[in-house]
Amino acid sequence: MTNNKHQENNGRDMSLAYILVTGTYMLIGAAFMFLPLPKSCIEDNLLNNFHKIDGLTVAAKIFLFFQMMTVFPLIMYLLRVSVLYPIYRKVWPGLPHILLLNSSIIVVCVLFAMYMPNIGTIIRFSGAACGLTIIFALPILVYLASVKRTGDLTWNSIILHSFIIMLGAANFIAQFFI
Repeated sequence: MTNNKHQENNGRDMSLAYILVTGTYMLIGAAFMFLPLPKSCIEDNLLNNFHKIDGLTVAAKIFLFFQMMTVFPLIMYLLRVSVLYPIYRKVWPGLPHILLLNSSIIVVCVLFAMYMPNIGTIIRFSGAACGLTIIFALPILVYLASVKRTGDLTWNSIILHSFIIMLGAANFIAQFFI
């Protein structure tokens, strides 16, 4: 948003983006709510709702596999930089370290695929944890630290923002009881 040519439109653009995202989620939710079939027939993996021999389903699975093959090395690089760089102060600390990190992450992924094949459960917990961190906690804590530096921090602001963080924590805790 800081590289836009017309900075004065940032508020409008962000509002429009939030409205479109909210509308998309509401449309999906309404489609699910008014679906005439029993809700238990819907799989947590969208492609499992279609016949396995359907040509478009097979093509979608092939494209999804290709996407995972191209994205996985990028994610591994980000993890390698995030984990190994603070320890060794090098992006490439050596082949044994890279192989150990990559192998351990692949083993964890395979174990999850073997013993917890319900992708909806994994997405539920990881989404709630990431939502708590990225959406609720970090922006608010950065904002509160910024306001504290300027000396404008009030107890009302702390209480209000703490309540918002507690909503995110309640959402995360609620995932264990669903």
